Amino acid sequence: MSMNSIEHKVLKVLREGIDSSTAVICSCSGGMDSVVLAALLHKLQPVIGYRLTILHIHHGPTGDSNQLDYRTKAAAFVEDFAKQRGLGFQCQKSAEVLSTEADQRDFRQGIYRRMVTESSRAWVALGHHARDLLETRVHRLIRGVGPQGLDSMQSFDDEARLMRPMLGLSYDDIVTYSTEESIQWVADPSNLQLDPFRNWLRHEWLPALEARSAGATATLARSLQSIVDTVSTSDVDFGDMDEGVSLPRYWQLGPSDQRRMIAMYMWQIGIKNYGLSHIEELRKRLDTGQKELTFSLLGYQWRLYSNRLSARSSRTFD
Repeated sequence: MSMNSIEHKVLKVLREGIDSSTAVICSCSGGMDSVVLAALLHKLQPVIGYRLTILHIHHGPTGDSNQLDYRTKAAAFVEDFAKQRGLGFQCQKSAEVLSTEADQRDFRQGIYRRMVTESSRAWVALGHHARDLLETRVHRLIRGVGPQGLDSMQSFDDEARLMRPMLGLSYDDIVTYSTEESIQWVADPSNLQLDPFRNWLRHEWLPALEARSAGATATLARSLQSIVDTVSTSDVDFGDMDEGVSLPRYWQLGPSDQRRMIAMYMWQIGIKNYGLSHIEELRKRLDTGQKELTFSLLGYQWRLYSNRLSARSSRTFD
């Protein structure tokens, strides 16, 4: 089966946390992000072999006729999406009025908790992507959280059994994929309102920041990720790195601790001018699966050899 770069990214994430015994429940609102996620999970299902079910959560009655019309259309759309692909479908609808976003969120999370409790192999898949993560972190910063509060989303939340396979995708990636794959969705009219505050961040503040300084939002996202990695409370032992990064130990770690391990090694050998882009470049090199490799980065000669990644400044390896 041929795959594009976006599908390869999501497949790589999925393989880190699930296998053919997993029952994946894709929470699909009918909006672009969740429909793209459902389409990706359906496309990649034969590769891993997990079971896939589509879940739609209906927020119930409302006095807003436009919103009620949207909810009715969205439920029918998602059901049709699932049936066209031969996927199981279920709709969970609130019998009560959920008047606030917090009420709606609590209702959804209660359903997720019940579903993963009913099956030890069940994981709920959510359609959050990189922009959602940035918005959440900026929102929390404004509310006054400490550094630990920035660690708000993970690709796999083992405790809640929630997965977010698209966290590594940008909003532009989502739009591109939906266009290339001719994916249809139902737009929620409430997303265009500037209240609540999060919508204002999305539609006003972040675009204004990007317009003022191109690339600023991506830089902000990287900086916040660096803070999360730096202040991680993880008590991981990276082992002796005098001779370099041990690859067997590296591959035992999650992405955040892999970044910390590489950052710690660079700091240890005297590289102080690195950024997250350099760490990601090294992770990309390791992801190729090559057993031997030499390359230059940050004025250092790097060598991948004998299950170890090491670097020396302005010198060649023996």
